[in-house]
Amino acid sequence: MFDISTPADPVLVGSVGTANGLLAWPCRALPHTWWPRRPTKLQVFDISDPANPVLAGQTITGSQPISVVMDAAKAYVINQAAGTLQVFDVTDPAAITLTGSASTASGPKTIALGAPSQVVVVCSLSDTLQVFNVSDPRSPYWKEARPPDTSLPDYRSLVNTPT
Repeated sequence: MFDISTPADPVLVGSVGTANGLLAWPCRALPHTWWPRRPTKLQVFDISDPANPVLAGQTITGSQPISVVMDAAKAYVINQAAGTLQVFDVTDPAAITLTGSASTASGPKTIALGAPSQVVVVCSLSDTLQVFNVSDPRSPYWKEARPPDTSLPDYRSLVNTPT
């Protein structure tokens, strides 16, 4: 856990052990943070005390989770090997539940929330930008797919997100 209140001088304030294969970055600030981790777990950490983060809950995901993003109550995970988008209810970190899923193009890589937050954008290794409607998290559906316009700043930020 790093304090980045001074971006030029981040300070380590706490840490917690995880199983091998931690792959992503935190997606939400206090009091909880969500991490996908290989091979098949989404872990939730209580970071209300940054010096002493604690595992608050975890659940099984699809094969090879590679990226996660969240809104107020849902975590959206893409699984690279399975080629799926999964929607999890994370309102109770001790009882995370899968609410819905959808197939993606081959090799999904990065995910981001669109505006409004009812749309999730998945950029895949198959050179396809996919848009999913997740207004009903029980039934996310593919709304649009197109080759990416690499001249757009938003697209560059998606494909250059560290993994």
